[in-house]
Amino acid sequence: YIFEFSNQNIQNMEEIVSIFKRSQWIDMPTRFPHVVIGSASSLDSWKTAVVSADYSNIAAIMDTLARGYSINWREAAEYWKRSSITSLTDFNRLVSCWPPAVLHIVPSNLKLLVKLSPNPNIALCVIDQY
Repeated sequence: YIFEFSNQNIQNMEEIVSIFKRSQWIDMPTRFPHVVIGSASSLDSWKTAVVSADYSNIAAIMDTLARGYSINWREAAEYWKRSSITSLTDFNRLVSCWPPAVLHIVPSNLKLLVKLSPNPNIALCVIDQY
């Protein structure tokens, strides 16, 4: 097997396994998964691994995820801190597709979405993820 990681071909199976054991998969494994090795704490080296999006448009985020790409969840969380999510329908669709999205919402906004939603899906995602 040849495994390419960070533009380096690795042919030793033990080295490949070692890399995966040290990896933390942050987002769903898609065409460009967001992977952190060891104690990396910055997305600077992962600019090609995530896609920036219009975080006010959850339908566009859903399209991005459906195409198999990972959005920049850090940017999304920063946006949603400044601008609350108000569409229950759109947010319910987002967490139906990717439940860890609830981890990127400000707790006060998340509480309101859970409280106002007639569908228990959002509440169940919150319970499952926290």
